[in-house]
Amino acid sequence: MIHLRDSQNRVTLPQFARFIVVGVVVFLLDALILMAAISFASMGPLTARLFSFPPAFLLTWSLNRYWTFTDGHLKPSGKQLTTYFIIQAAGFFVNYTIYATTLKYSPNIVGGPIGALVIATGFVALQSFLLAKHFAFSKP
Repeated sequence: MIHLRDSQNRVTLPQFARFIVVGVVVFLLDALILMAAISFASMGPLTARLFSFPPAFLLTWSLNRYWTFTDGHLKPSGKQLTTYFIIQAAGFFVNYTIYATTLKYSPNIVGGPIGALVIATGFVALQSFLLAKHFAFSKP
């Protein structure tokens, strides 16, 4: 088994793979709620996003707490949830900044907005994983 090492403990590649699986599942939920809010509730995309983010955020926190980071459920949930929210808010800011910057300075990027989103998401996935592992879901 391949191990990525850090200064405090070991991160196994399967742990990062579980984190990515959670991200894909949550993305699908987020997209489903977003599209439902737009299609069936006649919300604009910005308003609909306000409704799709909270359940997606809570699902990602729950799945990561109990499945990705198996010791994550040993910490008190309130403080952990707050820490995880701050990490996700920072991740969103970085993601959006990379996305917008890529579109502005590389308007002919392969895939257009989707290509820029892939770049931004790829960068933020590793950042989010490391911050979640070391701060939100670290061993008590």
